[in-house]
Amino acid sequence: MRSADEGARGRRARLAVAALGVAVVLGALAGTARLWARVAGGKVAVYESRAILEVRPSRPGGEVVDAEREGPAMRVEMLTWTAVRDIVIGGKVDFGFQVDPDDRRQLEHLHKEIVGRVRVQALSYKHIEVAYRSPDPELNAGLVNQMVKRFVGESRRRAQEDAKDEVVYFREKLVARRAALDQANEQIQVFARVNPWLSDDVAALHRRYEGALEREAALGLEHGELEASIAALRKQVAKEKSSDVAAKVEAAERRLKRVAAERLAASRQAAELKLRVEKTPKLLREQRRLLAQRTAVQVVVDDLVRDLRSADKRFQEVLTEAYSSRFRVVEYARDDRTPVGAETPRPVRAERPTPAARMVPREAAPVRLEPVIVEGLDKGDIIFSQLDRNGFVTSISHFFRELGPDPDDAKKGFTIHRKDENSGVVELYRLRNVGTGEVREFRKVGVIRLPDGRWRIGQAGWQQIEKELAARMRVRVRRVGRD
Repeated sequence: MRSADEGARGRRARLAVAALGVAVVLGALAGTARLWARVAGGKVAVYESRAILEVRPSRPGGEVVDAEREGPAMRVEMLTWTAVRDIVIGGKVDFGFQVDPDDRRQLEHLHKEIVGRVRVQALSYKHIEVAYRSPDPELNAGLVNQMVKRFVGESRRRAQEDAKDEVVYFREKLVARRAALDQANEQIQVFARVNPWLSDDVAALHRRYEGALEREAALGLEHGELEASIAALRKQVAKEKSSDVAAKVEAAERRLKRVAAERLAASRQAAELKLRVEKTPKLLREQRRLLAQRTAVQVVVDDLVRDLRSADKRFQEVLTEAYSSRFRVVEYARDDRTPVGAETPRPVRAERPTPAARMVPREAAPVRLEPVIVEGLDKGDIIFSQLDRNGFVTSISHFFRELGPDPDDAKKGFTIHRKDENSGVVELYRLRNVGTGEVREFRKVGVIRLPDGRWRIGQAGWQQIEKELAARMRVRVRRVGRD
C-alpha cells in the first residue's frame, strides 16, 4: 500500500515538473517573439528612440546654462545602480521576459548592458538628447521615457530639498545674527551709561577745561587776597581793640571759607575735565568701533531677512504643481520603427532570451569633422566684475573687446576645430582691455553652437578665461553673463 502511494506521488511530481518546464519554454518563446520578429536573413534590424530635455538656469536671470557641462553628470545620475534597478523592476518597461527582482546577477547584467547602450549628449547650449538603441523599438521608447521621467522627478525632489535646506540655513543664520545685533546694542547702551558726558565736540570739552582752570586760578587768587586782608585786620584788632574791626574779621573769615569751598570744587572739576580730555580720543574710537560693529551686523541682518524672504518664496513655488524643474522634457521618446545603423548578423533560432540578445555592437568612431571659420564669437562689450576675497561681486568692472586671432589680419576670423556638430575649441582667442589697451591671449578655448547655428564661447571656455585673467591681473573676476 505504501509503495503504491509513493509511486503515485512520484508520478504527480514528475508531471508537475514537466508542466513547469513547458510553461518556461512557452514564456521564453513568447518573450522572444518580438525580438525575432525583427530578424530577417540572419541579421537584426537596429532601432533608436530618443528624448530631448531642456536645461534651465537654477534661478531666473541666474548662471548661463551649459548642456555640454551638464550632460556627463546627467548621464551618471540617470544610470546609477538604484535608478536602473528601479526602472527594471518597476514593471513599466516590457523587456520581453520576466525580471526577477531578487536575482542579483540578472539585475547586474541588465544594468551593465543598459549603461552600455544609453547615449547622452548635448544638442545645443541648453538641450540634451537621451537615446537608446536595440532591436526592439518598444523597449527603446519605454526605457528612455522612464529614465527621463525619473530623472526629472528626482531633479524636482532635489530642488524641493535644496529650497527647504536654504530656508533652514537662512533662518538659523538670521537667529544667530539677531542675537549678535542684540549684543551689539547692549554694548552701546552700557558704554553710554558709563560715559554719559562723552561728546563728539572735543573743542567744547577743551573750552570747558580751560574755563575750569581759569576759575580755579581766580578763586586761588581771591583766596590769597582774603587771607592777606584777614591777617591785616587781626593786627589792627590787636592794636585798637575795636569791635568794628573784629566784625570785619569775622565777615572776611566767612568769605574765606566760602571761597575755599568754591576753589576746592573748581579744582575737582578741572581735574575731572582734564581726565576726560585725556580719555576722549580713545573713548571716541571705541564708540565708533561699537557703532560700526552694530551697523555691520544690522546690514547682515537686513540681507538675511531679504534672503530668507526670497528663499521662503522659492520654497513655496517649488512645492506647487506649477513649478518647472531645472530640467524640462521637450520631447519624449517615440516608438520609432525606422531602422538605423548597420545590421548585425544573428542566428535565426529560438532560445531563452537574455538581456545581451537585445544589444548590438557599438558604432565605429565618427568621422573627423572639418574645421569651420567664423568672423566673431562675441561682438559686444565683454564685462568682468571684480570679486572680493569672499567671492562677492564688487563695484569694480573690467571692460574687454574681442580681437581677431591674427594681429595682421583681423578679418581672417576664428578657426573652430570641431569635436562634434555642436562643440569644439578655438586655438587662439584674444581680448583687448578697453581701459588699458592691453591684449590678452587664450589658447584652446571651448566653444558651442547655438540652435540658430551661431558659435559662441561655452561655459567651460569662459571659466578658463576667468581663471587665466585672475592669474594675470591678480584679482578674481567673473564674467557678467548675457542671454
